[in-house]
Amino acid sequence: MTTTLRALLVDDERLARRSLRELLEESHPGVAVVGEADSVESAAALAQEQRPDVIFLDIQMPPDNGFALLPHLAGLEPAPAIVFVTAHSAHAVQAFEVDALDYLLKPVSPSRLAAMVKRIESHRPAAPEEPLLTETQRVSELQLDGADVLALSDPVALRDGAVVRRVTAGQILAVQAEGSYTRVLLDKDHAVMMKLPLSHWEKRLPCDHFSKTSRSLLLQHKRIAHWIALSRDRTEVFLHGRTEPLILSRLEIQRLKGGLE
Repeated sequence: MTTTLRALLVDDERLARRSLRELLEESHPGVAVVGEADSVESAAALAQEQRPDVIFLDIQMPPDNGFALLPHLAGLEPAPAIVFVTAHSAHAVQAFEVDALDYLLKPVSPSRLAAMVKRIESHRPAAPEEPLLTETQRVSELQLDGADVLALSDPVALRDGAVVRRVTAGQILAVQAEGSYTRVLLDKDHAVMMKLPLSHWEKRLPCDHFSKTSRSLLLQHKRIAHWIALSRDRTEVFLHGRTEPLILSRLEIQRLKGGLE
């Protein structure tokens, strides 16, 4: 049986908290906001009192930042999922290094929030989408540093927080580089952050199905639904199974078209 997700909103800006609360209340009846906090200190107290399933956490909250809250959550069982919500993208890698579930940029898009709620629900211990693996199984299955090129039907195990998501290579729609990490895009708006460089995926994914459009993007071209030119230099590319488009530059589109010819 589906149970309500208990959410705590942490942001020093009252209007930002209200905007996120309204988005949740309007479109996500399965999420209940159990508290709001405007500082690390008040958030720590509320988290201990309310035991939320998820904390939507701002980063820039002078004189502290959102990362300072995390040590205060160490004793909570089960541990709440952390979703950073911020106007700045500079802390994305640090966010995933502390096992945050995701990182949303303000203003939060309704479709992006909907995808995130699905991810939170899938990570709940009461109803996991996929079985958790033992540490031995996880190590044995995450042999992602091999040299062989994968076929589309070959299995790939992706660690997504505490869950190991088992997919096939063909279910990978795109891979985006973010520093020394890569974000693996899957269908149903799922995404997994991996501590692997893009060069790893370039060697492992079949080149007849994946096009490298830039130094930061590998794209499975047969999963492209359509694209829309926004301007001479910007094009939205929509993939089957994802609601949020990728934004490609003019050069990236030219390379993509070259790979399709």
